Amino acid sequence: MFWFKKSKIVLDCFTSSETIITTSPIDFAIKYAPDWWLNLPNSFEMNGTFWPSPTMKGCTGFTEYYRKSIAIPLWCDLALSVKDRELYWQFADQSTNASNHPPQQYGSFWPTDEYRHLKIDTPWIFRTKENIDWVWTSPSYNMKDLDKFTILPGITNFSYVGTPNINMMFNLKNERKLILPVNHVLVHLTPMTERKIEIKRHLLDPKEYEKMNNDIHPKISFSGVYGKTKKLKEKHEKCPFSS
Repeated sequence: MFWFKKSKIVLDCFTSSETIITTSPIDFAIKYAPDWWLNLPNSFEMNGTFWPSPTMKGCTGFTEYYRKSIAIPLWCDLALSVKDRELYWQFADQSTNASNHPPQQYGSFWPTDEYRHLKIDTPWIFRTKENIDWVWTSPSYNMKDLDKFTILPGITNFSYVGTPNINMMFNLKNERKLILPVNHVLVHLTPMTERKIEIKRHLLDPKEYEKMNNDIHPKISFSGVYGKTKKLKEKHEKCPFSS
């Protein structure tokens, strides 16, 4: 019997900001584990027992999730305000873009007078050569207020699409102001593979970054660009006359 070591999957992360790479790098989620978990003892004494009870410090479900997932942290402060059933936002870097999807796109998902959608454009481009899916999940263990907003789940394949933009839904019922600080984890990405992941971060010249961004978002259709690009690439990859 011969055993062959499975090759790693390389996640290439491109940005045009050196500050982001050095202060808020894309990394495994365990590097952004919450303080409350880091400060937990391994066990505690419970009344009526003669043996120590374990804490979440040794929970396999937690540790494996954080070791195998990738975290996208905020690269600057994000100020949010809910007033008169509207959502307002401002990024400290004065350059990050965010937008709303119109309610017609998601129908009766959540009442539009009680919730507002927000999509944040991240300053990253992700690429993988391997055709694997990544599952988006909310970093609930890093969040102190679960009722303020929700990170929406999904699946992305970075061999077809490269911008890891983040979709959120905000509760408009109570007026409030909120600041999400730099390094606050926005989302976890978990690869649907047993192979190990290697993260490589790349600093690009702004013009190179813009060109790459345009190349991975081809203007081939008025709608459904991701799905159509994926199907066309798969079709031509199977073509017997392709080089």
